[in-house]
Amino acid sequence: MKNLIKGLTFLSMLSLCSCTKVLHTQKQVMSRYKTKQEVLSKFGIPTEKRISEDSTEEWLYKYNKKRAFTDHSVNELTNTKTANVPNFTMYKRYVIFSLDKLGNVVS
Repeated sequence: MKNLIKGLTFLSMLSLCSCTKVLHTQKQVMSRYKTKQEVLSKFGIPTEKRISEDSTEEWLYKYNKKRAFTDHSVNELTNTKTANVPNFTMYKRYVIFSLDKLGNVVS
């Protein structure tokens, strides 16, 4: 009987601990994308692109609250080119990726 109580107590503690929620920060999530190709495959065509003097690129993705980033290129920019701009348009919600000349994500 004692072993049964210990076993049930162990199983209940195990089930309570398994229901914890894992939280990730924006920095942790965005650090998953290391190359230009990974960003393109996940987010699609950027809304705006800026090339700086030191040959680094910055890509801005407009984020609409009702849809995910992956819907962005399909719904908004079908068969269009990315706008090359000297300064980004600041939307309410957006993500900017900075890429070096080799296509690696810097920030």
